[in-house]
Amino acid sequence: MNEIFKKFLKYLSFGNLSIKQKFFLFSLGSLFWLMLVSAVGLITIFKMNTTSKQMVEELVPQEKVTNAVIRKLRGANISVHKILLYDEKEIINDKF
Repeated sequence: MNEIFKKFLKYLSFGNLSIKQKFFLFSLGSLFWLMLVSAVGLITIFKMNTTSKQMVEELVPQEKVTNAVIRKLRGANISVHKILLYDEKEIINDKF
């Protein structure tokens, strides 16, 4: 049983290969993981790009409407302020 475990461990750790083959396997493994991580990063970047485009397409029209409403409210606020500044009611009735 102990001998089978040692053979399995030697097979798993590439103990029966030459040093050249071990370095070749290491370089292939490193290249594989580099490509895999790069692919995941690239996919994530494209996904974030599409998500941000969708958010902008939703928020920009709402922001424009909000700005228009705020402008109208500011204008109304200025008009109310001007009305409150007048002391005479006749001037208000004539101008507004």
